[in-house]
Amino acid sequence: MVRSGDDAKHTLRAFGFDLVGPASLLLAGTTPSDPEDAVPLRLVAGGAVPTGVRVVWSTVFGEGQAVTAAETAGGGHRLDYGSAASFWVAPGGRAIDMAADHPRDVSVLRFLLDTVLWWTALARGRFLLHASCVEIDGGVLAILGGTGAGKTTLATELVLR
Repeated sequence: MVRSGDDAKHTLRAFGFDLVGPASLLLAGTTPSDPEDAVPLRLVAGGAVPTGVRVVWSTVFGEGQAVTAAETAGGGHRLDYGSAASFWVAPGGRAIDMAADHPRDVSVLRFLLDTVLWWTALARGRFLLHASCVEIDGGVLAILGGTGAGKTTLATELVLR
């Protein structure tokens, strides 16, 4: 755990970088492996997240929540999880600002740990693979494929055998 003044900070290693943020949101408590690779997560007021100027992606998640990603005038991207939360991923994925009325809401945290971190990894120039992995005979087998291709089903069958 890293302390900054009186605010406890935790670090979560995900998508090839260290997310450093409030202990109230992140359960992990490790020290960043490389300070140059740390991405600060800041809780901000709703108006502090820059407005998007051009939508680059939109979808609706399974629970019916509308999701949009838009470029911002100052660079970076704004990601909206319906009206529940807004995130700003700084240019190059250097920082994440989070505005949410209920930042500890499970669906907001899931969006942060999945979609926002995925977007941040892409902004940092990381390559991401959609895969399942299984440890076999001291090695790891990666099964790559698109959504619905059967990666998890195959991985489960391998584990059961």
